Amino acid sequence: MSLDFNYQSLDIKPTGSLVDIPENKLAKLMYYLDCVLSVIQYAQDTKYTDFHNYYLLTKEDEEVVKNLVILFNPKLMLELKLFIIAPNLIPYGQTNKFYEITDKRLGLHASNNVIIKGKSINVLKIMACKEVWINKYFTEPMDEYIEKYISAAPPAQAQNKKSCKEHGCCKFWGVFGITLCVVLVAFGIFKLIDYFIL
Repeated sequence: MSLDFNYQSLDIKPTGSLVDIPENKLAKLMYYLDCVLSVIQYAQDTKYTDFHNYYLLTKEDEEVVKNLVILFNPKLMLELKLFIIAPNLIPYGQTNKFYEITDKRLGLHASNNVIIKGKSINVLKIMACKEVWINKYFTEPMDEYIEKYISAAPPAQAQNKKSCKEHGCCKFWGVFGITLCVVLVAFGIFKLIDYFIL
């Protein structure tokens, strides 16, 4: 189920400010998750999105971040129209921009819900982005994690594994089966744990 607003009655206003993201794979995934949780109402401990303090997270926290990012992967967010590829809506020099949606007839924030794993989730905003944003804050850091675990795996096991880039399925307009790619490539590495069923 995706958003189904009556756009003729809506006022869409840009919001948000520029932020600096540390050059660290975990910080980038935390920033991606922060963007996800800026557009939907989904309660999580703020430590998972405090990307400036990424180094304070434990290994267990790191796994939670990765699993949440996999759950709210770009393929899902784009299908639900919570993220939209719209370069014309993004200011020069930026790669993403948030928009608040207001019902002009009522003077109130428009409210709509999406269904994720059987649960209705309130939509707060939408985010316009470019392909390069998805690559930088999802595909590339996830690929770094996969490469890290491949290099640490026994040689025979590592030979049978490829990175997202080698498979090509995380290239945005390629097959773009990101969740499937992560499961197939990193099977036994990233645990898609059931307690994230909403």
